[in-house]
Amino acid sequence: MSNTTIHITNYKDGFVNLNGQRQTRISKIDIARGLLSIGKTHWTQYLRDPRRTLVDFLHYWTGLDRFINENPDLTITADYVALDLSDKILKSYQIGMGVSKIVAERVLKIPYLQHVDSLVKQGTVALTTGTNERGDMVGLDKTRSWHVMEAKGRTNEPSEADKKKAKAQAEKITSISGVSPATKSYCITHINEHFSEVLLNDPDDTPIKKVELEIKPDGFIKAYYDKILGGFYEQKEDVTLTFIDQKIDFVLFRIFQEQSNIYLGVERRIISDLRQGSIGFTETLLSQNSVFDSFAELNIDTLSIGNDGILLFQDNENMLTNRIAAANTGLPQVGLKWVIES
Repeated sequence: MSNTTIHITNYKDGFVNLNGQRQTRISKIDIARGLLSIGKTHWTQYLRDPRRTLVDFLHYWTGLDRFINENPDLTITADYVALDLSDKILKSYQIGMGVSKIVAERVLKIPYLQHVDSLVKQGTVALTTGTNERGDMVGLDKTRSWHVMEAKGRTNEPSEADKKKAKAQAEKITSISGVSPATKSYCITHINEHFSEVLLNDPDDTPIKKVELEIKPDGFIKAYYDKILGGFYEQKEDVTLTFIDQKIDFVLFRIFQEQSNIYLGVERRIISDLRQGSIGFTETLLSQNSVFDSFAELNIDTLSIGNDGILLFQDNENMLTNRIAAANTGLPQVGLKWVIES
């Protein structure tokens, strides 16, 4: 059951058929996975502070538990309304960033979307021309085409000034590794106490100040997975999750070893390649992406799977910790088997 609407405008050429309205369902765990994937800071750095409790970390990481409803519609709660202005700005920013990752996957079919700032700092992205005033994120799709996205979150209706500013930032990146991006989108999430909507637009003006980036696809993909999974390469998984019909295994790691019901997962072949240092833009990875697309909208509010092969699961009913080895309820269309690793 959908809980939000995406308004898609101004796409051209091979993307023109996207224009129009699309209903989708975005859960809190979806947005959490989006934030984990594209965040400015390597998320495992927050685990190194022993003073930070699980609840503190999860609230910092997602900013969602108390502030968003997902049923029947994606909306903000009374707790959000009671926040002071500075906290509201932070929460709306986080929501906008997380939603943009999910929209990029489902609408534009972009598996790999990352925040540019962190990539520039680590040397994965080189800024060859221009300034830091440009789109938040760059993405790579299954055809090796580059994309740019500027993400915003608003609780008030986005003004023309908001759209103009987002448009100006998105369109500034004119070249990535010598090629024009396939799309240069702004993604504005408008969410209030009554409803939510996403404005997805592909600007077409030529900017006065241009930004050019140099990125190597294989390095971009490795940086993407390292950022999410780097803390688990040497760790044995806690659970194996098998999708029977698709013949795909995911390995799941409990994010906190004690008092945690949050599991981070990845398709087994991807982490095997990462552990061997052989991940890259390969045909195997492309075929995996195509299968993962079928998982994009399972409509299970505690399980989120991206077309990058990354999974986030919140075990609210303690299915795993109670050692339930098989759980098909709620997943009749795919078939599911849990295998508990002891």
